[in-house]
Amino acid sequence: MSRGKHKLYATFIAPAAPSNLRKRNHFQPQRNEALTYRYYYYLMLASYRYEAILDALEREFFLSKAHIAKLLTQQEQHALLQEIIEKEVTLRELTRRYPQFVWRFQGAA
Repeated sequence: MSRGKHKLYATFIAPAAPSNLRKRNHFQPQRNEALTYRYYYYLMLASYRYEAILDALEREFFLSKAHIAKLLTQQEQHALLQEIIEKEVTLRELTRRYPQFVWRFQGAA
């Protein structure tokens, strides 16, 4: 072994982070909820076709179309979507809930 190897390593590599780090999927429930609301917007308010909705969600959430479809068919997301449809959530409510999204109509795709 070369001399000073451990000193060089310790100089450039930070010590291990504390064990109280968040899990990798910490924000996954919030992301899935936002995805479901966004799906509702494209489906019910903007009248996009199914394939166009998946294209838009793929770009916005950096997930594959297959993964998006899988998420939306999970029991929690499906129940949330039914609840949103029953409540007939308005564009104004969506804007208040998720102001970071653009909620204006861009024409049906």
